[in-house]
Amino acid sequence: MDFFHIDDLTIYRSVYKYINSNMYILVEEDRAFVVDPHEDVYAISLLEKVKNVIILLTHEHTDHTSGIYWFQQKFPSKLICTKKCSDYISLEENRRPILISFILEEQDRLNGTNLLEEFKKQYVPQTYKADITFEDSLIEQWGSHKLEFFKVLGHSPGSCGIIFDNKIAFMGDSLMKDLPIITRFPRGNKKVYINETLPFLEQKLKEDMMIMPGHGNPFLLSDIMKGGKINVEFR
Repeated sequence: MDFFHIDDLTIYRSVYKYINSNMYILVEEDRAFVVDPHEDVYAISLLEKVKNVIILLTHEHTDHTSGIYWFQQKFPSKLICTKKCSDYISLEENRRPILISFILEEQDRLNGTNLLEEFKKQYVPQTYKADITFEDSLIEQWGSHKLEFFKVLGHSPGSCGIIFDNKIAFMGDSLMKDLPIITRFPRGNKKVYINETLPFLEQKLKEDMMIMPGHGNPFLLSDIMKGGKINVEFR
């Protein structure tokens, strides 16, 4: 687990060992929020004095939701995500981690590893229903801070961005610098991302915002801006 200092804030990041997805944790006094949870034993000591945890999902893919059950068993918690994300993770048919299993199987084949079997032993298939959902946008107060949620289409129907105090944006897999935006998965849509999401993000986000992506390292939005336009690659 590493961390980033942004003004007077410390944001902790844990990279999931199976598929390199990012989980972010911010602790303030006796409360915390966790973005895109996965199991990490170091989080226990980090949150030992916390009385309640808000779990925030940027989208419904298993590499960003696998730790919901683990956190819910250990901390009083509340789950927030888009309605489409909540609907997806509430279905029995979506309990099986098909996508991540396929990726790990391919990695094992190429690298001679045994990650898929390790993941299966650790992963607890569950269905979930979010405590708070939204269709297009939502504003929540977290102590003295503001959390602004907004849907982001293209990577998945349940994706959203989360702006913290108008200076940090948790964007999941919908905005990354080091990796392409994947729109070829089932339920993804490259045309919608290009025609709707990119223009929206160019208006919504500020160039000096710190972007916390679902994979890869945090970056300033200005790092991927050119002539007022966001430049990303696709896969």
